[in-house]
Amino acid sequence: MRSDLRPFLVLSGLAAVAVWLTRPLLLPDELRYLTVAWEMWDRGSFLVPLLNGEPYSHKPPFLFWGFHAGWAVFGVNAWWPRLFCLLGGVAFVTATARLARRLAPDLPTAGTTCFLLLGGTLAVQVYASMLLFDLWLAAFVVLGWHTLLDAAEPGRALRGWAAFGVAAGLAMLVKGPAALVTLLPPAVLAAWWRRGRLPRSWWPGLAAGTALGAAIVLSWALPAARAGGPEYADAILWGQTAGRVTQSFAHSRPLWWYLPLLPVMTFPWVVWPAVWRGRPILPHPDATRALTRFGLAGFVLPLLVFSLVDGKQPHYLVPALAGLALAAAPRLLPPTTGRRRWFALAFVPAAVLFAFLPRILEAEGLRPDPELAPYRLHLVAAAVALGLSLSALLGERSGRRTVHPAAAARFVPTLFLLAAVGAVPLLAWRYDLTEPAEAFARAERLGRDRAVVGIEYHGEFGFLARLREPVASPQTPAAIRAWLRAHPEALVGVVHKPDDPNSPGPGPEGDHPFGTKTLSLWPAKELAATGYPAAAREDATGVSR
Repeated sequence: MRSDLRPFLVLSGLAAVAVWLTRPLLLPDELRYLTVAWEMWDRGSFLVPLLNGEPYSHKPPFLFWGFHAGWAVFGVNAWWPRLFCLLGGVAFVTATARLARRLAPDLPTAGTTCFLLLGGTLAVQVYASMLLFDLWLAAFVVLGWHTLLDAAEPGRALRGWAAFGVAAGLAMLVKGPAALVTLLPPAVLAAWWRRGRLPRSWWPGLAAGTALGAAIVLSWALPAARAGGPEYADAILWGQTAGRVTQSFAHSRPLWWYLPLLPVMTFPWVVWPAVWRGRPILPHPDATRALTRFGLAGFVLPLLVFSLVDGKQPHYLVPALAGLALAAAPRLLPPTTGRRRWFALAFVPAAVLFAFLPRILEAEGLRPDPELAPYRLHLVAAAVALGLSLSALLGERSGRRTVHPAAAARFVPTLFLLAAVGAVPLLAWRYDLTEPAEAFARAERLGRDRAVVGIEYHGEFGFLARLREPVASPQTPAAIRAWLRAHPEALVGVVHKPDDPNSPGPGPEGDHPFGTKTLSLWPAKELAATGYPAAAREDATGVSR
């Protein structure tokens, strides 16, 4: 069955390259994180992350250090951070497959099946192409799960708990103490999934390993707190974690919010008949007991905890998907039989999506330029998706046949290739900030001050323009007017909705797409002469923290 991995890996690689080549860096998250890494690099502040000249407390520094490692070899660029995040995804999926083999040593196909289950999900494919923290976090979480098996073995407990502490420390360096929400459940529920009694040293070892992890992260946090000042110290040592649990800074969602997302994140397996026709999870044979129970411990408990937390984002669940893949793998062992043609209908929603994409984009405020060549490719992508579905549906003439998970896993990267052809280019022209970034870079070289108004600035131009000085971002009408008077020669970017009656109109120095909004570039003196701002500006929304 390992030979079935080859077409999946080829398609996934092609999809990743296609997405990289056809979409720009996205705002606000990707551009923010690259700007943080750039400012740390430019100012030599490798201890305290910086954003627009101020300490940035929302994330620990692991991801930024990873960017710096590649920049030290290849120079500052955008492709290495993308590759670095993809490598986190590869490590995550590979480590999970290896864990499946260790938990079910009598099932030789367990690792490959788990690899296809996890690597073939829509969530992993999407986030592997993005600059986010969660895949590296997931990789260290699964590494920590591996060490639990070592800690349970006689004579290996000390080494196992030491390795657990290192994995916990690295996970917290990626995303703070929230990493423990996914890391700890299999350790706490070890008596349920492990055969035999737990060793006496289990609970003291777990406490010692967690303490070692805390010591590792504090070895960065305490010096950084001293260097960053009291406000930064309070944020990284207490405010961020406590604040997200009790009341979200952003992304406040209802308790049930993750439930409708799970079918999307786990596509295509949610429509794969073999998963639903497989053996029931409980009871299960001894050969898969540890695999299934370990997976359920690593998925269900984190899902409950994240559901109770006020702030929610889809990618918070990515590490827990490893547990779901472990639990689901036994349902496809050995490969089951089924009608492949019904699964082929999974391409139909994609065909409908591509066909109606222009209308969907317009409803979201994204009006693609009809003259843009890739705009017309959405019909090609829709036709290809529909053709794949029909060919599989009509070509299945042999009745029932054996269907490997590899047949399903190839659907998601294939859809990604279609998206790169037909969907991503439609969005790219709305999110490509290269031209306004060049304008900001020229302004800095000429000694002109710079400001962005109409939103709260989150470093959208810092990396793209390689800016060395902060960009002003006055928020209230009075503050904006005062700043314009004090800096008459400055370059000001006004972010507004295209139909905003309070916008100052077309900018003399150019208008540029800015996501669902427009960025108009103005000399400060001319902008002030228009009477801007006539009303309070709208705050930025949808900002990840």
